[in-house]
Amino acid sequence: MAICSYAQWMPVKTKQEPRRNGANPKGLILHITDSRNNTLEGILSTFSPGGSNPFPSHFGVQTNGRFGQFIDTKYHDWAEEWSTNYISVECSASPGDALTYAQLYTVGYLYAWLAEEYGIPLVIANKPGDEGLGYHSMGKTGHKLCPGTHVIQQRSTILSIAQYMLTFSASPADIP
Repeated sequence: MAICSYAQWMPVKTKQEPRRNGANPKGLILHITDSRNNTLEGILSTFSPGGSNPFPSHFGVQTNGRFGQFIDTKYHDWAEEWSTNYISVECSASPGDALTYAQLYTVGYLYAWLAEEYGIPLVIANKPGDEGLGYHSMGKTGHKLCPGTHVIQQRSTILSIAQYMLTFSASPADIP
């Protein structure tokens, strides 16, 4: 079982399927909530039975950095229509927004944790199948530019934060 100790455990009540062939995830995929349900509880309700999206992400991050986990990482999600080989995170944001500093640090911490847990390299992913930090629309789905140009450009900042946390055994509380 892989539950991030820093995240609030908020299990979604949908059927979970183990990762195919027991494969480790290739990386982390960034999403935005598109102005809907910008609290962890709201994101969870979107993914819950009767919600508007039956494809839950593993994690969610509010603008203030509050962080929840909806699916154990031993299970795959369906948030990537083009793959089940990644971990996904929904960030509270509207199209055109950049992630807040709190979100950058939280996602950086999450990425550092995934790197330790699964050996995912601290690199940028730009197309399906690449290892590293990617984004939803890199799979050319109907979600054009999810999570948006600004968030896509912030990936190098997230990787720098993750590298710092791994190098100095830091937690989000240690970052100014």
